[in-house]
Amino acid sequence: IFCELIDEQSWREAWRVLRALRPDILLDDLLAKREILISQGYRLFGIRDSEKLVSVAGVVSSPHLTRGTDLWIHDMATLPESQSHGFGTLLIQEIEKLAEQTGNSRVMVHSRIDRPDAHRFYETRAEFDKYAYVFSKELRAR
Repeated sequence: IFCELIDEQSWREAWRVLRALRPDILLDDLLAKREILISQGYRLFGIRDSEKLVSVAGVVSSPHLTRGTDLWIHDMATLPESQSHGFGTLLIQEIEKLAEQTGNSRVMVHSRIDRPDAHRFYETRAEFDKYAYVFSKELRAR
């Protein structure tokens, strides 16, 4: 079942799943950032299997100069024991429907360079095209 995770309790559940992607994230840190993220348009969605949350992804819309608005997927994770059961694919499909319903022109995702299994998932099961590189630069704390 596809659902939006809005309240604090659902974010607590999501933390258990997000640790598959970000093992160092602390529950208190996630909950402290929740309101800020939501106020910036971040929405967290999940897939439940028999009431158990097994896959999650955060999304945020971002305007593009020539292509309308993109819906970016952030922080997508599936519990290790639930991987390769179609939950990630289902989550992507539901996010694509959401993107269309909310007027986005594309769904985008970025993935760290050291995650070849995730890249294979996005290219084969989710049918995303690899067309660009993402560069980043850490800024000093001010």
